[in-house]
Amino acid sequence: MHPGGWLVWWVIGGSGGCLSGALVDPNGEASGVPSHGYEGYHDDAHRDLQSRLIGYFTSWSVYERDFEVSDIDASRLTHLHYAHLSIENDRCALADPWADVERPDPDDPAVFGSFGQLQRLKARYPHLSVLLSVGGRAGSGRFSEIASDPVRRATFADSCVGLVRQYGFDGLEVSWQFPVEGGLLTNVRDAEDGSNYTLLLAALRAAFDGAEKVDGADYLLTIASTGVADHVQHLELDALDDVVDWVNVLSLDYYGPWSDTTGHQSPLLRSLHDSSPQGAVSNVDVVRRAYVDGGLSAHKIVVGVPFHGRAWTGVGATSDGRYQPFRAVPVGTWGEAGVLDYADIVDGLEAPDNTHWDPQSASSYLFDAQDEMFVTYETPRSLAVKARYVRYYGLGGVAVWELSADTDASTLLDVVAATLERSGE
Repeated sequence: MHPGGWLVWWVIGGSGGCLSGALVDPNGEASGVPSHGYEGYHDDAHRDLQSRLIGYFTSWSVYERDFEVSDIDASRLTHLHYAHLSIENDRCALADPWADVERPDPDDPAVFGSFGQLQRLKARYPHLSVLLSVGGRAGSGRFSEIASDPVRRATFADSCVGLVRQYGFDGLEVSWQFPVEGGLLTNVRDAEDGSNYTLLLAALRAAFDGAEKVDGADYLLTIASTGVADHVQHLELDALDDVVDWVNVLSLDYYGPWSDTTGHQSPLLRSLHDSSPQGAVSNVDVVRRAYVDGGLSAHKIVVGVPFHGRAWTGVGATSDGRYQPFRAVPVGTWGEAGVLDYADIVDGLEAPDNTHWDPQSASSYLFDAQDEMFVTYETPRSLAVKARYVRYYGLGGVAVWELSADTDASTLLDVVAATLERSGE
Protein backbone atom coordinates (compact mmCIF):
# COMPACT_ATOMS: atom_id res chain seq x y z
CA MET A 1 0.00 0.00 0.00
CA HIS A 2 1.18 3.51 -0.74
CA PRO A 3 2.69 5.08 2.44
CA GLY A 4 0.27 7.97 2.21
CA GLY A 5 -2.60 5.56 2.82
CA TRP A 6 -1.50 4.72 6.35
CA LEU A 7 -2.68 6.30 9.56
CA VAL A 8 -0.69 6.05 12.76
CA TRP A 9 -2.44 5.07 15.97
CA TRP A 10 -0.50 5.76 19.14
CA VAL A 11 -1.28 3.59 22.13
CA ILE A 12 -0.02 3.90 25.68
CA GLY A 13 2.05 0.73 26.03
CA GLY A 14 3.58 0.74 29.49
CA SER A 15 3.38 2.06 33.01
CA GLY A 16 6.44 4.19 32.37
CA GLY A 17 4.62 6.22 29.75
CA CYS A 18 6.34 4.62 26.74
CA LEU A 19 4.47 4.99 23.50
CA SER A 20 4.25 2.33 20.87
CA GLY A 21 2.69 2.71 17.44
CA ALA A 22 1.07 0.29 15.06
CA LEU A 23 0.31 1.13 11.46
CA VAL A 24 -3.39 0.95 10.71
CA ASP A 25 -4.85 1.52 7.26
CA PRO A 26 -7.93 3.67 6.66
CA ASN A 27 -10.11 0.55 6.89
CA GLY A 28 -8.83 -0.20 10.39
CA GLU A 29 -6.38 -2.97 9.41
CA ALA A 30 -3.40 -2.96 11.78
CA SER A 31 -0.20 -4.08 10.08
CA GLY A 32 1.61 -5.55 13.08
CA VAL A 33 4.65 -3.46 12.11
CA PRO A 34 5.22 -0.34 14.26
CA SER A 35 5.48 3.06 12.65
CA HIS A 36 8.91 3.62 14.13
CA GLY A 37 11.71 1.11 14.52
CA TYR A 38 11.51 0.54 18.26
CA GLU A 39 15.22 1.29 18.34
CA GLY A 40 16.91 -1.02 20.80
CA TYR A 41 14.22 -3.70 20.54
CA HIS A 42 14.37 -4.75 16.90
CA ASP A 43 16.31 -8.01 16.44
CA ASP A 44 17.79 -7.86 12.92
CA ALA A 45 20.22 -10.71 13.64
CA HIS A 46 17.41 -13.25 14.00
CA ARG A 47 14.76 -11.72 11.76
CA ASP A 48 15.25 -14.29 8.99
CA LEU A 49 15.28 -17.39 11.20
CA GLN A 50 12.43 -19.82 10.70
CA SER A 51 9.71 -18.99 13.17
CA ARG A 52 8.46 -21.74 15.44
CA LEU A 53 4.82 -22.70 15.20
CA ILE A 54 4.00 -24.59 18.38
CA GLY A 55 0.72 -26.35 19.03
CA TYR A 56 -0.56 -27.59 22.37
CA PHE A 57 -2.41 -30.90 22.54
CA THR A 58 -4.11 -31.60 25.85
CA SER A 59 -4.44 -35.02 27.44
CA TRP A 60 -8.14 -34.44 28.08
CA SER A 61 -8.92 -33.68 24.42
CA VAL A 62 -9.57 -37.36 23.75
CA TYR A 63 -12.62 -37.48 26.00
CA GLU A 64 -15.63 -35.20 25.45
CA ARG A 65 -13.87 -33.21 22.74
CA ASP A 66 -13.14 -36.44 20.82
CA PHE A 67 -9.97 -34.85 19.42
CA GLU A 68 -7.17 -37.32 18.83
CA VAL A 69 -3.51 -36.93 17.96
CA SER A 70 -4.47 -38.33 14.55
CA ASP A 71 -6.68 -35.24 14.04
CA ILE A 72 -3.70 -32.88 14.26
CA ASP A 73 -2.48 -31.29 11.05
CA ALA A 74 1.22 -31.35 11.89
CA SER A 75 2.44 -30.53 8.40
CA ARG A 76 3.07 -26.90 9.33
CA LEU A 77 3.80 -27.23 13.03
CA THR A 78 7.43 -27.16 14.08
CA HIS A 79 6.78 -28.32 17.67
CA LEU A 80 3.98 -29.97 19.58
CA HIS A 81 3.59 -29.76 23.36
CA TYR A 82 1.64 -32.40 25.27
CA ALA A 83 -0.14 -30.91 28.29
CA HIS A 84 0.26 -31.85 31.04
CA LEU A 85 2.36 -34.10 33.19
CA SER A 86 1.58 -33.89 36.89
CA ILE A 87 3.91 -33.73 39.89
CA GLU A 88 3.76 -36.50 42.49
CA ASN A 89 6.23 -36.80 45.37
CA ASP A 90 8.50 -34.24 43.71
CA ARG A 91 8.58 -36.28 40.50
CA CYS A 92 7.20 -35.83 37.02
CA ALA A 93 4.35 -38.31 36.60
CA LEU A 94 1.64 -39.20 34.12
CA ALA A 95 -1.45 -37.18 34.97
CA ASP A 96 -3.80 -39.56 33.14
CA PRO A 97 -2.14 -42.94 32.45
CA TRP A 98 -5.21 -44.22 30.58
CA ALA A 99 -5.18 -41.35 28.10
CA ASP A 100 -1.39 -41.15 27.98
CA VAL A 101 -0.21 -44.75 27.54
CA GLU A 102 -2.96 -47.34 28.17
CA ARG A 103 -5.89 -46.56 25.87
CA PRO A 104 -5.91 -48.93 22.86
CA ASP A 105 -5.77 -47.33 19.45
CA PRO A 106 -8.81 -48.47 17.45
CA ASP A 107 -6.82 -48.34 14.20
CA ASP A 108 -3.61 -50.01 15.36
CA PRO A 109 -3.50 -52.67 18.10
CA ALA A 110 0.22 -52.04 18.57
CA VAL A 111 -0.31 -48.40 19.59
CA PHE A 112 -1.46 -47.38 23.06
CA GLY A 113 -2.48 -43.98 24.36
CA SER A 114 -1.74 -40.55 23.04
CA PHE A 115 1.97 -41.14 23.62
CA GLY A 116 1.89 -43.98 21.12
CA GLN A 117 -0.01 -41.85 18.64
CA LEU A 118 2.49 -39.02 19.10
CA GLN A 119 5.38 -41.31 18.21
CA ARG A 120 3.49 -42.36 15.09
CA LEU A 121 2.93 -38.67 14.26
CA LYS A 122 6.66 -38.00 14.66
CA ALA A 123 7.45 -40.83 12.25
CA ARG A 124 5.09 -39.31 9.69
CA TYR A 125 6.49 -35.78 10.16
CA PRO A 126 10.23 -36.13 10.87
CA HIS A 127 10.62 -32.36 11.15
CA LEU A 128 8.29 -32.26 14.17
CA SER A 129 9.65 -32.09 17.72
CA VAL A 130 7.29 -33.23 20.48
CA LEU A 131 7.75 -32.08 24.07
CA LEU A 132 6.07 -32.99 27.33
CA SER A 133 4.77 -30.11 29.44
CA VAL A 134 4.66 -30.38 33.22
CA GLY A 135 2.54 -28.26 35.55
CA GLY A 136 0.01 -25.92 34.00
CA ARG A 137 -2.56 -23.81 35.76
CA ALA A 138 -3.94 -26.60 37.92
CA GLY A 139 -0.63 -28.36 38.46
CA SER A 140 1.69 -25.62 39.72
CA GLY A 141 0.91 -25.82 43.41
CA ARG A 142 4.19 -27.36 44.59
CA PHE A 143 6.80 -25.93 42.22
CA SER A 144 7.88 -23.38 44.82
CA GLU A 145 8.70 -26.05 47.40
CA ILE A 146 10.58 -28.25 44.95
CA ALA A 147 12.58 -25.37 43.50
CA SER A 148 13.70 -24.19 46.96
CA ASP A 149 15.52 -27.41 47.90
CA PRO A 150 18.55 -28.85 46.04
CA VAL A 151 17.66 -32.47 46.76
CA ARG A 152 14.09 -32.02 45.60
CA ARG A 153 15.29 -30.14 42.50
CA ALA A 154 17.55 -33.06 41.60
CA THR A 155 14.76 -35.58 42.16
CA PHE A 156 12.42 -33.57 39.97
CA ALA A 157 14.96 -33.06 37.20
CA ASP A 158 16.04 -36.71 37.03
CA SER A 159 12.44 -37.97 36.96
CA CYS A 160 11.35 -35.56 34.22
CA VAL A 161 14.32 -36.32 32.02
CA GLY A 162 13.70 -40.01 32.65
CA LEU A 163 10.12 -39.75 31.39
CA VAL A 164 11.17 -37.83 28.29
CA ARG A 165 13.71 -40.53 27.44
CA GLN A 166 11.46 -43.45 28.36
CA TYR A 167 8.70 -42.41 25.98
CA GLY A 168 10.84 -41.03 23.16
CA PHE A 169 10.08 -37.32 23.41
CA ASP A 170 12.30 -34.42 22.37
CA GLY A 171 12.29 -32.33 25.51
CA LEU A 172 10.35 -30.73 28.33
CA GLU A 173 8.39 -27.57 28.95
CA VAL A 174 8.07 -26.40 32.55
CA SER A 175 4.77 -24.58 32.98
CA TRP A 176 5.04 -23.05 36.44
CA GLN A 177 2.07 -20.72 36.71
CA PHE A 178 3.51 -18.62 38.34
CA PRO A 179 6.58 -17.78 40.47
CA VAL A 180 6.06 -15.24 43.28
CA GLU A 181 2.58 -14.05 42.22
CA GLY A 182 -0.29 -15.02 39.98
CA GLY A 183 -1.83 -18.43 39.40
CA LEU A 184 -4.18 -20.24 41.75
CA LEU A 185 -4.57 -18.84 45.24
CA THR A 186 -3.85 -22.32 46.65
CA ASN A 187 -0.37 -22.39 45.14
CA VAL A 188 2.60 -22.32 47.48
CA ARG A 189 4.68 -19.24 46.69
CA ASP A 190 7.77 -17.50 48.01
CA ALA A 191 9.64 -14.26 47.40
CA GLU A 192 12.66 -16.32 46.29
CA ASP A 193 10.73 -18.23 43.62
CA GLY A 194 12.46 -16.38 40.78
CA SER A 195 16.01 -17.27 41.79
CA ASN A 196 14.95 -20.78 42.75
CA TYR A 197 13.33 -21.20 39.35
CA THR A 198 16.69 -20.51 37.74
CA LEU A 199 18.25 -23.24 39.89
CA LEU A 200 15.47 -25.69 39.02
CA LEU A 201 15.89 -25.09 35.31
CA ALA A 202 19.67 -25.35 35.62
CA ALA A 203 19.23 -28.76 37.26
CA LEU A 204 17.00 -29.84 34.39
CA ARG A 205 19.47 -28.56 31.82
CA ALA A 206 22.31 -30.45 33.52
CA ALA A 207 20.26 -33.64 33.56
CA PHE A 208 19.44 -33.26 29.87
CA ASP A 209 23.11 -32.56 29.08
CA GLY A 210 24.03 -35.82 30.73
CA ALA A 211 21.34 -37.68 28.79
CA GLU A 212 22.51 -36.15 25.52
CA LYS A 213 25.97 -37.66 25.98
CA VAL A 214 24.44 -41.12 26.36
CA ASP A 215 21.68 -40.85 23.77
CA GLY A 216 23.38 -38.74 21.13
CA ALA A 217 20.28 -36.53 21.07
CA ASP A 218 19.65 -32.82 21.50
CA TYR A 219 16.96 -32.32 24.14
CA LEU A 220 14.94 -29.13 24.34
CA LEU A 221 14.13 -27.28 27.56
CA THR A 222 11.49 -24.55 27.49
CA ILE A 223 9.12 -22.78 29.86
CA ALA A 224 5.60 -21.39 29.66
CA SER A 225 5.77 -18.05 31.40
CA THR A 226 3.76 -15.07 32.57
CA GLY A 227 2.14 -12.75 30.06
CA VAL A 228 1.84 -9.87 32.56
CA ALA A 229 4.57 -7.29 32.12
CA ASP A 230 5.01 -6.31 35.78
CA HIS A 231 5.36 -9.98 36.80
CA VAL A 232 8.31 -10.50 34.47
CA GLN A 233 10.53 -8.79 37.05
CA HIS A 234 10.41 -11.95 39.18
CA LEU A 235 12.40 -13.93 36.60
CA GLU A 236 16.19 -13.92 36.24
CA LEU A 237 16.02 -13.55 32.50
CA ASP A 238 19.75 -13.02 31.92
CA ALA A 239 20.40 -16.40 33.50
CA LEU A 240 17.41 -18.11 31.87
CA ASP A 241 18.57 -16.94 28.47
CA ASP A 242 21.54 -19.29 28.84
CA VAL A 243 19.47 -22.22 30.10
CA VAL A 244 16.23 -22.47 28.12
CA ASP A 245 15.75 -22.85 24.38
CA TRP A 246 12.77 -20.50 24.34
CA VAL A 247 9.95 -19.07 26.45
CA ASN A 248 6.29 -19.51 25.57
CA VAL A 249 4.74 -16.28 26.83
CA LEU A 250 1.16 -16.79 28.02
CA SER A 251 -0.15 -13.60 26.44
CA LEU A 252 -3.77 -14.65 26.72
CA ASP A 253 -6.69 -14.81 29.14
CA TYR A 254 -6.13 -11.23 30.27
CA TYR A 255 -9.89 -10.88 30.77
CA GLY A 256 -12.44 -13.47 31.87
CA PRO A 257 -15.26 -14.12 34.34
CA TRP A 258 -12.96 -13.03 37.19
CA SER A 259 -12.66 -9.53 35.70
CA ASP A 260 -14.75 -6.49 36.60
CA THR A 261 -15.57 -5.84 32.95
CA THR A 262 -15.44 -7.42 29.55
CA GLY A 263 -12.19 -6.99 27.60
CA HIS A 264 -9.91 -8.27 24.88
CA GLN A 265 -8.30 -11.45 26.17
CA SER A 266 -5.14 -11.22 24.03
CA PRO A 267 -4.62 -7.73 22.56
CA LEU A 268 -1.49 -6.93 20.58
CA LEU A 269 -1.54 -3.36 21.92
CA ARG A 270 -3.54 -1.59 24.58
CA SER A 271 -7.02 -0.60 23.47
CA LEU A 272 -7.97 3.05 23.88
CA HIS A 273 -11.14 1.75 25.52
CA ASP A 274 -9.19 0.05 28.31
CA SER A 275 -8.47 2.61 31.04
CA SER A 276 -7.77 0.04 33.76
CA PRO A 277 -4.34 -0.38 35.39
CA GLN A 278 -4.38 -3.94 34.05
CA GLY A 279 -4.47 -2.63 30.49
CA ALA A 280 -1.05 -1.05 30.92
CA VAL A 281 0.67 -4.38 31.61
CA SER A 282 -1.47 -6.88 29.72
CA ASN A 283 -0.83 -6.93 26.00
CA VAL A 284 1.62 -8.64 23.69
CA ASP A 285 3.71 -5.59 22.95
CA VAL A 286 4.29 -4.41 26.50
CA VAL A 287 5.17 -7.89 27.75
CA ARG A 288 7.57 -8.43 24.83
CA ARG A 289 9.42 -5.29 25.83
CA ALA A 290 9.51 -6.41 29.47
CA TYR A 291 11.19 -9.68 28.52
CA VAL A 292 13.72 -7.99 26.25
CA ASP A 293 14.47 -5.31 28.85
CA GLY A 294 14.97 -8.08 31.41
CA GLY A 295 17.64 -9.78 29.32
CA LEU A 296 15.87 -12.45 27.26
CA SER A 297 16.90 -12.65 23.62
CA ALA A 298 14.08 -11.62 21.29
CA HIS A 299 14.42 -14.81 19.25
CA LYS A 300 13.60 -16.83 22.37
CA ILE A 301 10.25 -15.09 22.91
CA VAL A 302 7.33 -17.13 21.59
CA VAL A 303 3.97 -15.34 21.58
CA GLY A 304 1.08 -17.37 23.00
CA VAL A 305 -2.29 -17.06 21.25
CA PRO A 306 -5.67 -18.55 22.21
CA PHE A 307 -7.84 -20.58 19.86
CA HIS A 308 -10.71 -20.18 22.31
CA GLY A 309 -12.81 -17.11 22.97
CA ARG A 310 -14.31 -15.68 26.16
CA ALA A 311 -17.89 -14.51 26.43
CA TRP A 312 -20.03 -12.38 28.73
CA THR A 313 -23.77 -11.60 28.74
CA GLY A 314 -25.82 -8.74 30.11
CA VAL A 315 -23.41 -6.31 28.46
CA GLY A 316 -24.44 -2.76 27.52
CA ALA A 317 -23.97 -1.28 24.06
CA THR A 318 -21.43 1.40 25.03
CA SER A 319 -18.25 0.97 22.93
CA ASP A 320 -19.86 -2.10 21.35
CA GLY A 321 -19.50 -3.90 24.66
CA ARG A 322 -15.77 -3.31 25.09
CA TYR A 323 -14.61 -2.96 28.71
CA GLN A 324 -18.16 -2.78 30.04
CA PRO A 325 -19.79 -4.30 33.13
CA PHE A 326 -21.62 -7.58 32.66
CA ARG A 327 -24.30 -9.52 34.51
CA ALA A 328 -23.41 -13.12 33.72
CA VAL A 329 -21.07 -15.52 31.93
CA PRO A 330 -22.57 -18.16 29.62
CA VAL A 331 -21.78 -21.86 29.73
CA GLY A 332 -18.81 -22.56 27.49
CA THR A 333 -18.38 -25.10 24.71
CA TRP A 334 -17.16 -27.76 27.15
CA GLY A 335 -18.70 -26.45 30.35
CA GLU A 336 -16.03 -23.98 31.49
CA ALA A 337 -17.67 -20.64 32.20
CA GLY A 338 -17.51 -18.34 29.21
CA VAL A 339 -14.90 -20.33 27.25
CA LEU A 340 -15.94 -20.96 23.64
CA ASP A 341 -14.00 -22.84 20.96
CA TYR A 342 -13.30 -20.80 17.84
CA ALA A 343 -15.15 -23.45 15.84
CA ASP A 344 -18.19 -22.96 18.08
CA ILE A 345 -18.11 -19.17 17.67
CA VAL A 346 -17.90 -19.40 13.89
CA ASP A 347 -20.66 -21.99 13.62
CA GLY A 348 -23.15 -20.53 16.07
CA LEU A 349 -22.48 -16.87 16.82
CA GLU A 350 -20.68 -15.00 14.05
CA ALA A 351 -22.75 -12.84 11.73
CA PRO A 352 -21.83 -9.93 9.45
CA ASP A 353 -23.63 -7.43 11.66
CA ASN A 354 -22.07 -8.48 15.00
CA THR A 355 -18.36 -8.93 14.26
CA HIS A 356 -16.06 -6.01 14.92
CA TRP A 357 -12.43 -4.89 14.83
CA ASP A 358 -10.60 -2.77 17.39
CA PRO A 359 -7.83 -1.12 15.32
CA GLN A 360 -5.88 0.30 18.26
CA SER A 361 -5.35 -3.12 19.86
CA ALA A 362 -5.55 -5.20 16.66
CA SER A 363 -8.29 -7.29 18.27
CA SER A 364 -11.35 -9.01 16.84
CA TYR A 365 -14.52 -9.22 18.89
CA LEU A 366 -18.22 -9.97 18.62
CA PHE A 367 -21.02 -7.91 20.11
CA ASP A 368 -24.65 -8.91 19.78
CA ALA A 369 -26.77 -5.98 20.99
CA GLN A 370 -29.99 -7.98 21.01
CA ASP A 371 -28.56 -10.77 23.17
CA GLU A 372 -26.29 -8.36 25.06
CA MET A 373 -23.34 -10.70 24.47
CA PHE A 374 -19.69 -9.73 24.07
CA VAL A 375 -17.10 -12.27 22.87
CA THR A 376 -13.36 -11.71 22.64
CA TYR A 377 -11.61 -14.10 20.27
CA GLU A 378 -8.91 -14.47 17.66
CA THR A 379 -9.79 -14.46 13.96
CA PRO A 380 -7.70 -14.91 10.82
CA ARG A 381 -7.40 -11.12 10.71
CA SER A 382 -6.05 -10.67 14.23
CA LEU A 383 -3.71 -13.65 14.02
CA ALA A 384 -2.21 -12.48 10.74
CA VAL A 385 -1.34 -9.17 12.40
CA LYS A 386 0.30 -10.95 15.35
CA ALA A 387 2.29 -13.23 13.09
CA ARG A 388 3.58 -10.25 11.10
CA TYR A 389 4.56 -8.64 14.40
CA VAL A 390 6.49 -11.77 15.39
CA ARG A 391 8.40 -11.73 12.11
CA TYR A 392 9.16 -8.02 12.28
CA TYR A 393 10.72 -8.24 15.72
CA GLY A 394 12.62 -11.44 15.07
CA LEU A 395 10.69 -13.21 17.82
CA GLY A 396 10.80 -16.95 18.32
CA GLY A 397 7.38 -17.76 16.90
CA VAL A 398 3.79 -18.42 17.95
CA ALA A 399 2.40 -20.98 20.40
CA VAL A 400 -1.24 -22.03 20.04
CA TRP A 401 -3.45 -22.92 23.02
CA GLU A 402 -4.93 -25.24 21.98
CA LEU A 403 -5.39 -27.19 18.78
CA SER A 404 -8.78 -28.81 19.41
CA ALA A 405 -10.56 -25.43 19.45
CA ASP A 406 -9.85 -24.70 15.78
CA THR A 407 -12.21 -25.64 12.96
CA ASP A 408 -11.93 -29.02 11.24
CA ALA A 409 -10.29 -27.16 8.36
CA SER A 410 -7.59 -25.71 10.68
CA THR A 411 -8.67 -22.19 9.74
CA LEU A 412 -6.65 -20.34 12.39
CA LEU A 413 -3.60 -22.59 12.28
CA ASP A 414 -3.32 -22.18 8.51
CA VAL A 415 -3.37 -18.38 8.76
CA VAL A 416 -0.63 -18.31 11.41
CA ALA A 417 1.50 -20.77 9.45
CA ALA A 418 1.10 -18.94 6.15
CA THR A 419 1.97 -15.57 7.67
CA LEU A 420 5.00 -16.85 9.59
CA GLU A 421 6.33 -18.56 6.47
CA ARG A 422 5.96 -15.43 4.33
CA SER A 423 9.12 -13.39 3.86
CA GLY A 424 9.59 -9.69 3.31
CA GLU A 425 6.96 -8.46 5.78
